[in-house]
Amino acid sequence: MEAIQHGFFATEFVPKEIFDRYGVNSWWFIDERIVRINAELKKDFNRAVIINNWSVKGTRQYCGYRPPTSIIGGKNSQHRHGRASDTIISGIHANEVREWIMQHKERYMQLGLTTLEHQDFAPTWVHLDCRWTGLNDILIVKP
Repeated sequence: MEAIQHGFFATEFVPKEIFDRYGVNSWWFIDERIVRINAELKKDFNRAVIINNWSVKGTRQYCGYRPPTSIIGGKNSQHRHGRASDTIISGIHANEVREWIMQHKERYMQLGLTTLEHQDFAPTWVHLDCRWTGLNDILIVKP
């Protein structure tokens, strides 16, 4: 198991408690599709992509995988399956990122993106996930 996958460290996708227990094997909890989608955003915007930043003394810890013990989010959240991220692109408004994704949705869907959260529920971040929807379009959810 590599320490870095598609330009990301495991700490960017898992909370401290998981990394402390599993180290580099924390990747076991993350669906590779969500990592590839975030890597594509990093490439497209040529900016830092922030998911979790606890390892650099930031406040974001549960924006990728959320273990069963987490009280954040719904109990059936895609975060609990390692198939979701709440992503911030440094210096870019979340609505601009959502618009970009929708303008290039075929490419993002090929990477596995199936779902975005509506801007009313994710005003400063972009919730991305790769759940099975059976649709030929990106599903916009309002949890």
